[in-house]
Amino acid sequence: MAALFLAPSCGFGLEEASTGAQTPEETRAQYWEEAKKLPLAPGWDWPPRTPEGVGILDSDPDDGAGNTYGPGYGRGWANDYWFCSWQRRLLEDDLRPAERTEALRMAKKIRETPRYKHFVDEDGRRQYEDMLAEAELGDLSTLRSDFRVSCSQRHR
Repeated sequence: MAALFLAPSCGFGLEEASTGAQTPEETRAQYWEEAKKLPLAPGWDWPPRTPEGVGILDSDPDDGAGNTYGPGYGRGWANDYWFCSWQRRLLEDDLRPAERTEALRMAKKIRETPRYKHFVDEDGRRQYEDMLAEAELGDLSTLRSDFRVSCSQRHR
C-alpha cells in the first residue's frame, strides 16, 4: 500500500510544464515564496536551505547549474514539506482531540495547494482523499505508510 503513495510525490508540473522552464534560482525563489504562505505544524520550521529532494541545493551554488525545472516545481516541493509536517502531527500519540481535529483540518488544506490542484493526477488526488477520509475515521495506517515513504527520508 505504501508504494501507492509515491504517486502524489511525483509529477510536479504536470499541467504547468508546457508553459516554459525555470532556472534553479527561480525555482528556489518560488519554493520560498510558497513557504511564506504555509503555516507548518507545531515543532516544525522551514529548513534553512531548500530540502535535498528538491534537487536545487542551496549549499552548492553550482548544484543544478544548467538544469531547468517546470513552472510550479518549487511550489510543489514547499507544499510537500508543509503536508508532511501536518501528517507527522496527526501521527503524534499524545494529541488531545482538539489538536487532532486541528491537524486534520490543516492536512485537508492540501486540496487548496498547487501541489494537489496541478502536480498530481486524478489517481494521486484520490489517494489523498482516501488517506484523509481514513484519518478522519481514526485509521492512520495509510497516512503512516505514506509519511514513511514520502516524508521521513527527505524531511526529518
